[in-house]
Amino acid sequence: MMTTPTSTRTGNGLALLANKCASRTFDISSGMVYASMRDQIVRAQLLIRDLKRCDPSCERILIVGAGVAGIVAAVTARSLGVETLVVESNSGPLDLQTNVHSRMVGPFMYEWPSVLSNDQSFPSTVGVLGNVLDLTPTWTATAPISAHDFVQQFVTWYSRIPLLHANHQVIYNCDKVTVKNYVQEFVRAHSQLTSAGARSRSPTTPFTENSIFQPDYVILAVGMGTERVHLIDGTEGNTKGVKGEPFWKDDDLRTRPKMDWDVGVFGGGDGALQDALRLITKFDHPLLFIEQLRDGEDNIARQLNSVTPELEALEQQSRLYATWSSGPVYDLIDTECERICTELAAQHEVVSKVRAQIRDGDGSVKLVHLGAYFGKAYLLNRFCLHLIEQCLPGKRTPGKVAYKRLKNSRALKASTNASGVHIVKLLSGAKLKLNKIVVRFGPSQAELSDRQLVKLHPDTQADRTSMASIPLPFTVSK
Repeated sequence: MMTTPTSTRTGNGLALLANKCASRTFDISSGMVYASMRDQIVRAQLLIRDLKRCDPSCERILIVGAGVAGIVAAVTARSLGVETLVVESNSGPLDLQTNVHSRMVGPFMYEWPSVLSNDQSFPSTVGVLGNVLDLTPTWTATAPISAHDFVQQFVTWYSRIPLLHANHQVIYNCDKVTVKNYVQEFVRAHSQLTSAGARSRSPTTPFTENSIFQPDYVILAVGMGTERVHLIDGTEGNTKGVKGEPFWKDDDLRTRPKMDWDVGVFGGGDGALQDALRLITKFDHPLLFIEQLRDGEDNIARQLNSVTPELEALEQQSRLYATWSSGPVYDLIDTECERICTELAAQHEVVSKVRAQIRDGDGSVKLVHLGAYFGKAYLLNRFCLHLIEQCLPGKRTPGKVAYKRLKNSRALKASTNASGVHIVKLLSGAKLKLNKIVVRFGPSQAELSDRQLVKLHPDTQADRTSMASIPLPFTVSK
């Protein structure tokens, strides 16, 4: 007879160690390896759970940022009886994603080839241990949904929580400089002991007019940092510089019935790979590409199923290597992934099925990245692009989009002519003529350091980075 576990799981302090950035201050946004919507929910819940357990006297928390992580942290804190104040520089919750219809998100989209990827509801109906923590965000979806639709479901969940009306405030349109100055003042106050050996009292926040709020802790949930979308580094202040659109903005990569552009995608991480796949294939997200390959009466499903156990093992090992080793380890999984795709592409029916999923049009996609291997990327994106590359090795299929990967390269010069065509000269000496560019270089590390509300000490940066890469559970269980 099966029984439901009744014991309550409590924190062990790992979330505090992994996210601490200063005295009584935690950062659950910048420098994170796992940053999906699901990861942000879980990370926020773990931190609040551990914080309240380790300091039962915690009564008030200031949360900077009203994105997924900030809102979930506030809701979790209120469920534990902690008063919260959330300050946000934008005009509403999840403001970045609110009007983005072209970008698909899903809590388990990148768990492929795990069975979890078969459903995109949260929490999952399979693979969840125990009962999830109270007031966990929930939404229902059989497949990845647009960022806009996700925001609608998330805000609906948030608005239905009655306890938010008591001892919980969210203030929008806050001045960024005022927020930064307060956080730095808070850190200074708690980094020094008084003459009696006790900690200083928290400074009063300047955000509330009718009440005094002195937080015991500050949680930073301000996002990953400003994205670099200029093709040539150092041109951010140059309005004439060639640049692409931000990640969280509706784009037109899939609006044309036929893809007749010549597009350059610059970057070797998940953002670049995701957009390259949206340009090359007929699908809004890579899970649909895989599902189409496995559909039908042919043997391709059997071939893919045969390599699934090995792919899952490689994914697990790559995550562990990345956690317990210094420096990049992505070359290891990239090499193995390419080998598997090469073996699959040796079969004619696999090649034919892959080519049938390529977008119609006479355009081309050139993926340009610095290294010899793809960087930090989910296995799903990595596998799909390796398989496409092996099935389209330099041979253009008439009426189908062409794809070429340019490794060990970067843009040296870029300009736009009178016809709107971008002329990009690469390190190799090659010259690209592109109708459109997509730049996915991630956040600027220099700018991130300058704009961080609290900077990590160099001696602790490596430790923090290592702990931030420890895999998270799929849900937080009671």
